[in-house]
Amino acid sequence: MNDITTISFIVKMLSPFPFHIMVILLTALVWAIEMCFNQYLIKIITVRESLHNGMTLR
Repeated sequence: MNDITTISFIVKMLSPFPFHIMVILLTALVWAIEMCFNQYLIKIITVRESLHNGMTLR
């Protein structure tokens, strides 16, 4: 099978399920954004907590 036939077959098989595919893609996007900011948010939380307790972190 060449690439055009493969791509058209995939599109044909997935076309009855646009809502489901959009939900999966949106979930993947939100998950990717969360993973990017996860370390940064943990750092902010620990720094604010340490400042609240009177400690310093570096």
